[in-house]
Amino acid sequence: MSKFQHYSRTQHFLLSAYGRKWKDVVLAMFTVYIDDSGTAPDQQVAMASGLIISAKRILAMEREWDKFIKVEGITEFHTSECVARNKYSEFSGWDVERVQKAVARVRQIIRKYSPKAFSISINKSVYDRAIPDEFRRLIGRHHYTWGVDAVCGFIWDWANTRGVSMEYVFDNVDR
Repeated sequence: MSKFQHYSRTQHFLLSAYGRKWKDVVLAMFTVYIDDSGTAPDQQVAMASGLIISAKRILAMEREWDKFIKVEGITEFHTSECVARNKYSEFSGWDVERVQKAVARVRQIIRKYSPKAFSISINKSVYDRAIPDEFRRLIGRHHYTWGVDAVCGFIWDWANTRGVSMEYVFDNVDR
């Protein structure tokens, strides 16, 4: 075993930014899965989501999440791929019961560690009809960009009314 301690990316970030005070941070944790968040042109809906997680609980959540991933025998979890049992994903051979069980477990983990979650879905055709080009320059040309901006606004409002500062961590599949 190495004499150096292994840190997760999140823990490394927190220690680097805050040192011993890292547990005092409240994170607005964003996990953005570009490949299944409605950014593909053939998808009708774009989605953006964010979780608020206290830094004190992030390591426990990561341990529980890693256990879930290991038990399910998958490398990562994408709700839309799982629910659709996407034939090109790790969920292609799953039956309805296994999908429901996995999604229920994900909800359970999120509820346990996150005091608040925000999500927005954008019907692309409605957005295209409702938002003129001159507004898109201001609020977001792309559906997904507008969605991420909206979720950030929801989180800012939540934090501002509680007087807490936030750190934003954006993550994506393309590491």
